[in-house]
Amino acid sequence: MRAKEGMTLRELLEKRAEKDGKKAFVFFQDQVVNFATLNQNVDRFANGLRRLGVKKGDKVCLFLPNCLEFLYLWFGLAKIGGVMIPLNFDLRGEELRYIIHHCEARRIVVDEDLYPAYAQIEKDLSRIDRKIWRGRNHPPSKDFYSLQNLLRGSEDRSPGEEIMDKDPLGILYTSVAASPPRGIVISHFNYIHTGEVWAKEAIAFHEEDIFFTSLPLFGANAQMFSIMGSLATGCPHVLRENFLPSRFWEDIRQSRATIFNFTAGMLSMLMKQPVRENDTDHSIRAAFGGIVSQELRQGFEKRFRIKILEGYGWIESGGLSFVSFGNDKKVDSLGKPIRFCEAMIWDENNQEVPIGQTGKIVVKGEIPHSISLGYYKQPDKTAEAWDGGAFHTGEWGYRDADGYFYLADQYDKGIRRFGENIFL
Repeated sequence: MRAKEGMTLRELLEKRAEKDGKKAFVFFQDQVVNFATLNQNVDRFANGLRRLGVKKGDKVCLFLPNCLEFLYLWFGLAKIGGVMIPLNFDLRGEELRYIIHHCEARRIVVDEDLYPAYAQIEKDLSRIDRKIWRGRNHPPSKDFYSLQNLLRGSEDRSPGEEIMDKDPLGILYTSVAASPPRGIVISHFNYIHTGEVWAKEAIAFHEEDIFFTSLPLFGANAQMFSIMGSLATGCPHVLRENFLPSRFWEDIRQSRATIFNFTAGMLSMLMKQPVRENDTDHSIRAAFGGIVSQELRQGFEKRFRIKILEGYGWIESGGLSFVSFGNDKKVDSLGKPIRFCEAMIWDENNQEVPIGQTGKIVVKGEIPHSISLGYYKQPDKTAEAWDGGAFHTGEWGYRDADGYFYLADQYDKGIRRFGENIFL
């Protein structure tokens, strides 16, 4: 099933349920949810949200850990044209308050384990008029509406809201040095296209692959690669609540996963685990993540006999701009641009510089709506970052004669980054 211009997440969910209804979509804890059940649950959440007053374009904050309800709410919003605001569950105080206030959400879903952080700022969030509670225990006050009540009486049939591929589906807030967080607006098609590109271009997926992620669902990596990659390909994925180095390989063996996504920190922690005779006793054929040092990459590949696949990108530019494949990798390079991305090196006047010369790395998406829609409520920053019709990543670098891109030291040039690297 190939993503095409005009496709929305609702359309993808319903086509996947029709075509692969009995195939597993996600393994979480002791639960297995197939594509048909996923679509039914999403419809129930969508109708429950609409009954609660959520309309097309409305923002809903999700202050949740990794869980199935995160997926149902996210996809449920997609079916009615709502916009998901995933909140970093490590946020506290002013930054958390700022994001909830800035995004103009009137509804929020709060997990009971995260409620203490929310309670600290609750009095400052006068715009929130509907609070939904996820938890084992009763809500702390009558102001909360439980998820059980949200679903009570909800039908498992698709809402009839008209949605377009360019409509926003999520706003991901990222931290910027010495500035308030910026909300990056991501469309339906941006999500779908990035998942497909990751699966086909970055990992060259196999029909029998099982993806694995323990990265947080509030982040672009898990959302745009693992989750969307699963929907785009029909491959199942294993979702874990968090990353535990001491249990990681046991989880991999039990799940029989073949691909996992990493950060450099995760690989380092796994390398620090005691060496065992069964280090190579697993089903993983490759791992995908950001650029890591040559020493770490080679050491990990040798010890665990796993191919490390590296990519680099910015959420603003669609999530994935460069990929680098094992033997095809040049040391210290970002790799080459993916097929659907045009990357260039520009000077201060937005003119392309000769091969080997240092300049600003800029990126264009070659398919409409395959990159972000800009910064929410910041038209000046959006215009500045997309000056000249390409996204200015804030990184300085150069390109060699073979088409590989490299980072230079942007700090020596006094340049402040616009973009948020997806692997940070």
